[in-house]
Parts: sequence; structure tokens; C-alpha cells
Amino acid sequence: MADHCVFCDYHRPPRGTNMLVLGDQWLEFCSDCGERETLTNGETGETLCIADVFELGGTKLKNRPSPRQRKRMLKQRRKAMGREAMELRAIEARKAAHRASLKGGLGDNSGPLFSLTPA
Repeated sequence: MADHCVFCDYHRPPRGTNMLVLGDQWLEFCSDCGERETLTNGETGETLCIADVFELGGTKLKNRPSPRQRKRMLKQRRKAMGREAMELRAIEARKAAHRASLKGGLGDNSGPLFSLTPA
């Protein structure tokens, strides 16, 4: 077995890989991607994760994380995605500030910075 997940392109994942054969398609996947990636039945519209389809074939998924571990893994993944989103927002803010400084202004120059009001 090649130990190469076709979804995350990870060579030799720590828990190994499994092979799901659907007709002429061979899907080699790690346990993380098996929980994350889904397949949809074209006839019934039913959607299952790859790990569940694999186990429908009568073979237990090797090293499949327990439901508690899966929940923790999803929580960690969401947390990491939140951090990445915050970092991207910060980068975009720095880019906008840099573009504004290149224009010679403070960003949107559509209106006056100060307005005089009679006393």
C-alpha cells in the first residue's frame, strides 16, 4: 500500500491509510479525511462520510478514532480555522492600511477630515 491520502495529499499519515474501491475508482484515504470527506449516492441522494461507506463493506476502518476523539478533532479543526480566519482578517487590514498610505491619505478620501460648525 502506498500510504498516500488522495484528499489531503499526505504521505504516510500516522495512522496509515485505507482503500475504498467504488467501481473503477480507488480512493486511498487517511482516517481524518475519511471522517471529513463525504460521498453522495446519485440514485437516493443519501450522503455519508467515506469512513461510513468503507465500513458498510464489512471491513472495520483501521485506527478509526472514537466518537469522543472525533468530536475533539473537529473542535480543534474549527479552532484552527478560526485562528486562520482572524490572521487573514489582520493581513487584509494591514494591506488596506498599506494601500491607503501609498495613496498619501488615511484611507477613504471621499470626505473632509474635519468640518467647521458655527459656534
